[in-house]
Amino acid sequence: MKESRKKLGLVLSGGSAWGLSHIGVIKRLEEEGIKPDLIVGSSIGSIIGSLYAIGMPIKYIEGIASNFNYSLLLDFTKERKNGLLKGKYAEEFIKILTRGRNFSDCKIPFYINATDFLTGEEVIISSGKLYKGVRASISIPLIFKPVKRGGRYLTDGGVYDPLPIHIAKKYGAEKIIAIGFRDKINKDDKVVDEELLKDGEELILNPGKIFIDEIANNEILKTILKKSKFSLTKNEGIKEKILVIENFLNILFMGDLKRTEREADIFLKPDVLKYMQLNFFKGEKIIEEGYKEADKNIDEIKKLII
Repeated sequence: MKESRKKLGLVLSGGSAWGLSHIGVIKRLEEEGIKPDLIVGSSIGSIIGSLYAIGMPIKYIEGIASNFNYSLLLDFTKERKNGLLKGKYAEEFIKILTRGRNFSDCKIPFYINATDFLTGEEVIISSGKLYKGVRASISIPLIFKPVKRGGRYLTDGGVYDPLPIHIAKKYGAEKIIAIGFRDKINKDDKVVDEELLKDGEELILNPGKIFIDEIANNEILKTILKKSKFSLTKNEGIKEKILVIENFLNILFMGDLKRTEREADIFLKPDVLKYMQLNFFKGEKIIEEGYKEADKNIDEIKKLII
């Protein structure tokens, strides 16, 4: 009698625009008829994971990611103590995409991580409205306001763990495919591509100034960003503003990927470092990098699920 296939978990990391490469990986897996038995998502991984878990065709997810005007999600708040954006537009957008469904409606069991803003503890979300859980997991500090849930204020899941493989194991995954990006910040990773400057200047300039002003007045964040090679003055140009925000995201989603890589049966690392985490304008190219990475490892992936 042939043994049944081991339970396969797919873990989708945070990483802002880099996370669009998750779509390419899933697309290549689907071509081989490979579907996970459960999905775990953190930050942008929670967005893509939620759509796939409810049964949205991957080609639709790809179309949305490649063509959406992300500037429509910018709802700036006048009270910037806890974030630049209210996050209501993003929440409504996710609500529309998920059709207001609950975790219990998912065709593939789905789990999200978030972080308690006050204690730093991880919070696993697996019930209630999908869009509410996703909104909590994407709440990047200083960018989105934290979300109140169950008496706690929740922020981005990547603050605790940008690639929570342990959650997949907790809920029964016996084999794990994980998608992550990097394990350190390199001195050479400071190139701002001209297309981002051209297409993103209006989108980034004002938020960038506000962001830097907030960092300059926050001792904890200044300490974190000592890893950055860029000064934190209020008179930076657009390129420097983008670089400061980018370095903040790099540090946030860096995590301990050397450890994480050992925990996954297959660790996919799409070649996305040539793009910036802020550059959602390169969606098609970033998705293609995910597809190529999955294709390069497809034989090993097939062996894994036998």
